Amino acid sequence: MWFGTSNGLSRYDGNNFKNFILKNQYMQIDEIKDATQQCFALLSSTRLCFFNHLSGKYIPFEQPSELRKSEI
Repeated sequence: MWFGTSNGLSRYDGNNFKNFILKNQYMQIDEIKDATQQCFALLSSTRLCFFNHLSGKYIPFEQPSELRKSEI
């Protein structure tokens, strides 16, 4: 079972918790969605990133520069 926290993700395996900390970043995780078989999409009110739960690594989502403009 996975939980979003203000510091990253926590996984509970029925006996123990394992924390996957977002280092040097704050992201209050509001939603966890399956993106692929090995990655979750992590959503907050201001950010999106991915987490590979097989490797235990975060993958930042980089918004293309043409979408950063407020013209959308």
